[in-house]
Amino acid sequence: MPLLIGACALVATAYLLGATWLTQPTLGVPLGLWLIVVAVGIFRLDSRRAARRFTGVSESSEPRAFVWVVSGAACRAFEALTRLARPLQERFDVLSGSGERAASRLSAWHDRIAWPDRPLRVGLAVGPEVSDTLRAAPGSSAMRWVQLGGGVTPLNACKSMALDAVLHIEPGEGLRVTTLERSGRDAAWHDWSSPRPLTYASVFPFLIDPTHATLGIRSVASGPEAELARAIIEAASALSRATHRIGLADRLIGRRPTDGARLDDGEIARIDRSMLRLARAFEQAAERADSSLARVCARVLSADLCAGAGRSWATTDLWDLIARVAGDEPEVALREAASRFVLLDDAGGHAALIRADASLRLRDNPEQIDHTALLEWEIEHGESSDQAIGRLAAGVCLACATRDAHGIACMRDDLIDDMRHNAWLVDREQDQALILDVFRNIERLRRSQELGLAAAA
Repeated sequence: MPLLIGACALVATAYLLGATWLTQPTLGVPLGLWLIVVAVGIFRLDSRRAARRFTGVSESSEPRAFVWVVSGAACRAFEALTRLARPLQERFDVLSGSGERAASRLSAWHDRIAWPDRPLRVGLAVGPEVSDTLRAAPGSSAMRWVQLGGGVTPLNACKSMALDAVLHIEPGEGLRVTTLERSGRDAAWHDWSSPRPLTYASVFPFLIDPTHATLGIRSVASGPEAELARAIIEAASALSRATHRIGLADRLIGRRPTDGARLDDGEIARIDRSMLRLARAFEQAAERADSSLARVCARVLSADLCAGAGRSWATTDLWDLIARVAGDEPEVALREAASRFVLLDDAGGHAALIRADASLRLRDNPEQIDHTALLEWEIEHGESSDQAIGRLAAGVCLACATRDAHGIACMRDDLIDDMRHNAWLVDREQDQALILDVFRNIERLRRSQELGLAAAA
């Protein structure tokens, strides 16, 4: 009876909102009545199984199983209603505009209430030799491993079983982590194994959550390599629950935001915890693990250490290790330079910029992107912080890569003049001197290169 009453209420609500097509007769019966019968039949047949599958509850004995099943059923009913009432979307703006703002407010309210938070859930579509090794490796967060059968599609498995990520074999590339990505809530980075198009914004990203993380290995050796692989899987899974990646439905089934600290007990955010664990595992295992796996980790850590206000664990020793593993990549070298300037290691920063300039000059870049506009934006809108100065110094190297010595001198005069008249850089002569030194060193390097080419000719 409750199912019948609920179905009638849903159809009646849709009709009152303007879905007059529900009154159209089909086989002599209004379409709305057919929908009520079908809805009741579907929920009577598979409501428990569907809700349990949607929420990833494999056993009724799982903690808070009833909460997840009820929440999953509510999400399923809501999604079914929105599909049936699709004609209303354009007329009443149900799922966009004001509707989207209402959903955002509900999500923000939900983040403030006490609601169960599920552990990270990772599907394993790999053999027992890999899955057993990863299960035994230590980690920083509670994780639930779900063994999957063969032939599964990773994204479909994530959606149908409420998994945060799936570890599977990608033909020709080895082990790959695929995270749960909802429509309209895209990840910031497609694959951690592939650098993004080289721009100022990609060198210093605000978000690093991936769609994929290709590990570059086909099996996992026990010990340090397994610990590093698990740390990467954990970090990718935690980032898949970042605020911009999840909606209200995810929150209802326990996939709550991992990028916010809990105010009641002062616990650090799960993303911060997972990234710290990744840094510690990298320090212990980078030079003993497979080089492809270590390089992926170095690329991710370098981006994370320079994001936002930086990380407290961004030490010179960690940057030395990152440089040894992937310092030949221009993005990594630029991030290293920016961080070393923040750590007051000016000599190390200039050395990293020289490596970055050499890598940038060797890279084939037919588009010849001009990065000056983003540098000017950084100067105009930057904050009074060491991180901003470090990014600006590295950005100068990036912008100078496609210029000759004369072009570098012209850009230097323009940017230095802007810095002297900008509010947050006024009275910061030491920082202005640092940027001027960067310009001079790169200009000197470019002149020596030009003279060398002329002598060789």
